[in-house]
Amino acid sequence: MLNLPLCISLSISHSSARALWLTCSLSKCVHVQMTRACLNTQYGIGMMQVLNLPKGTSGNSRLVLWTGKPWILPGLVARSILIIVAAVVVSWLELSLNVTNVHLLSLPLALWTGLVIFLVWIVSLAHLLSLRVSNTYILRNDSLEVRAGVLSSKSFVIAPAGFSDLEVTRSISARIVNSGNIIIRTQGERDMRMERVRNALKVADQIREVMSRAIVSIRAPAIVEGQAVPIEKKPV
Repeated sequence: MLNLPLCISLSISHSSARALWLTCSLSKCVHVQMTRACLNTQYGIGMMQVLNLPKGTSGNSRLVLWTGKPWILPGLVARSILIIVAAVVVSWLELSLNVTNVHLLSLPLALWTGLVIFLVWIVSLAHLLSLRVSNTYILRNDSLEVRAGVLSSKSFVIAPAGFSDLEVTRSISARIVNSGNIIIRTQGERDMRMERVRNALKVADQIREVMSRAIVSIRAPAIVEGQAVPIEKKPV
């Protein structure tokens, strides 16, 4: 039978060993949690660097870099000037030929001329207005979307994986007002046209930058016995 001092000594030794084991386990758990938090922070920063996103945004967010509609103001002004010039020329010809007093269907010829010129002006403006209302261009950090239609809307989205090339076409008048048309070609040999884009060259550079951006998928890091497993990157 063990004496009392020996029992007390064994009990104290057992308690000390158990306390030491609990301390080591707690220290190891804290170390693992701190390692996970550090890796998660590095993982988030790495995602933003790979996707070239600004700080404070997550990799799943879709940032709108640019949005626009057909720029029809120069066209409206130019067509209005042409209509005014045509009206002046036709009126001068009628006065020169002395046919202003000629009646057609009980109305003077000058009135018929003014009515026709006015209808031509309205039709030309209606085309430009419908073009602006029915088209919207949205450039995001991972895609380009073109929406078309008024009553029945269609949406066409181009991702970097489906992008092939783009072309900017500008006439002399478009160069003067700094606009143009952007033609985008896809891998499926389908062309998409963005008409009357303001600052067409600048917008085309933005589209090229988004479409040529390397996007990879990153698997979240795992921790095995306090050790971090290297992050695996796979091209999309």
